[in-house]
Amino acid sequence: MSINSAMTSMRARNKDAIFRNAVENIVNKLANAPTQPVRVSTRLATYVLLNYETIMSSGRLYSTQVRNIGAGVKELYLRAFE
Repeated sequence: MSINSAMTSMRARNKDAIFRNAVENIVNKLANAPTQPVRVSTRLATYVLLNYETIMSSGRLYSTQVRNIGAGVKELYLRAFE
């Protein structure tokens, strides 16, 4: 294994870890304050919408929703099931 491929692998692993931490932080923010929207990138919003369709907060089930804010920016918010 050359040094270039090792460095490429390390960069990819670090980038993935940063992305996973960002997703975890976003889901925690939504669960802790279900009435507050969170602004994120399009990539993060897509991932959260596909993998966290519903979120439980304070014993209540919420549906994850998104609205477009601008170029590459989305706003995630929760809507309570009725």
